[in-house]
Amino acid sequence: MSLRLVFASCLIVLVSPPSLAQTPLRLPSSAQDYRDLLHDPRGGLCAQCGVVTAIQTRSHEGPVPRNLAPAAGDGAGLGGNLKTTPILGTGDVVADARKGSAPVVSYVITVRYLDGSYGFIDEDREPVVRRGDPVRVVEGRVELRND
Repeated sequence: MSLRLVFASCLIVLVSPPSLAQTPLRLPSSAQDYRDLLHDPRGGLCAQCGVVTAIQTRSHEGPVPRNLAPAAGDGAGLGGNLKTTPILGTGDVVADARKGSAPVVSYVITVRYLDGSYGFIDEDREPVVRRGDPVRVVEGRVELRND
């Protein structure tokens, strides 16, 4: 027992307290500090980073325009499926009616993350990335990596 006590006291004397302390902790205090931490290469693998493996184009029907005309009755005699469509007209009414039936194109981008998993991101705009590009997924959008 006394040998352990002597060893512990020698260890306390030999090892100074400053050598046991860690480096000073620096907390981010500005938006630039947060950006620097996000792009810090010492942080390990980027959880949102990967490579584009495929881009698919998908076409589907646009949103169905709502009927802006007031109902002329309850439509009971016609099965309740009466809808009005402008035949002649100018301005936004006709343009909006035509827009609603136009097909909408979206893009599905397949990303293989650095950890080996895959993600599928649906975007409405034509992507600026191509197959094989290193990317980062931020808030559901695919961005080209510059690092």
